[in-house]
Amino acid sequence: MGLAVFNGISIGLLAANYNNSYFEKFLTMLSFITASTPTYIAGVLLIVVFSVNFNLLPSIGIGDGGLLDSIHHLIGPALALSVGWTGYIARLTRSSMLETLDQEFIQTEKSFGIPRYYILYKYALKKAIKPIIAVIGLGIGRLLGGAVFVEVIFNRPGLGRLIVDSVNERDLPLVRGGVLVAALLFVVANLIADISYAYFDPRIKQK
Repeated sequence: MGLAVFNGISIGLLAANYNNSYFEKFLTMLSFITASTPTYIAGVLLIVVFSVNFNLLPSIGIGDGGLLDSIHHLIGPALALSVGWTGYIARLTRSSMLETLDQEFIQTEKSFGIPRYYILYKYALKKAIKPIIAVIGLGIGRLLGGAVFVEVIFNRPGLGRLIVDSVNERDLPLVRGGVLVAALLFVVANLIADISYAYFDPRIKQK
């Protein structure tokens, strides 16, 4: 989700900044393609391109050579999980930024001669990011569904695969424990998202 947020917001900001240009159309098309790419398709493509053809990333496993090796094995699965959410967050960021940039306070700041990049990052993004935060809170919980495919494709032990294996083996206590952990992650993520609204909108903090 961290990769999806960073890449998605970056693509969305660029698309909003270069609105009605060929570059913006390319970024919009890219976001549509990534948003409609299933997780298991992204995982297989990453293995074919970066593991088989270029031999840059390991294809399976979690690594056994220390922290750096574990991170190296995590890059592929993390990218596969982030592809779909990157496109979705990019589209949401672009539409929210365009709506914010048309508001009067942005036009007032432009009339004072404030640099455009400062307006984008300091004022517009801070107001436009609220719907993105809501999506992030929901996305943390929904990532578990895609994680099942990624853990199978990359042969990684994880919570999603553990729950699926427990269901197949009818291990009810383990199923309950896995679902409880997933539910707690979902609740905590949404709680953090709700609390963070106050940072981006002082009116909520005052209330």
